[in-house]
Amino acid sequence: MKKLLLLSSMSLFIIIFAGCADCENESDYDYVGVRKDKFLAKSGIIETPSSGTCKANTTQGVTAKPNNPSRAGINQGFVIQAGNYLFDLQKTIQALFPQEAYKDDKFESCNDYYVYDFLADYDRSPKSLEINSINVDEMDNNIWNVEINGICYKWDVTGTQYAITK
Repeated sequence: MKKLLLLSSMSLFIIIFAGCADCENESDYDYVGVRKDKFLAKSGIIETPSSGTCKANTTQGVTAKPNNPSRAGINQGFVIQAGNYLFDLQKTIQALFPQEAYKDDKFESCNDYYVYDFLADYDRSPKSLEINSINVDEMDNNIWNVEINGICYKWDVTGTQYAITK
């Protein structure tokens, strides 16, 4: 009985000390947000408050729609497509802000990762800003009206790598 108790205690100690993670086969990914102002600065997109409407129809031949819904059904991103042109906010964020390794538990033998997936009020936030609607200006395809958390903004992508018409 003493041997069984000693063996059980030793096993528990080894598990606690060595950790339970199987790093070669499993990693943890936490999907988090990046601040909107940091995203805009890094992408070169100029944002101004919009006096126009974010709910107007988009230019003919250009499709703009919210996407990347969260588990709660909140749209965290959008896609704009025009012919061969494709802008995906989620993929753009991930390209500009690569995933970042961190150690969550000092007993873990491997890293967990922050994956930047959406816009948020603060860095590494698990709660995203909601993309209510998106449209492309009828006169200038490089002006996008984006409604975020109920507020309409004008994004000017002219002169950036995301411009539809150069």
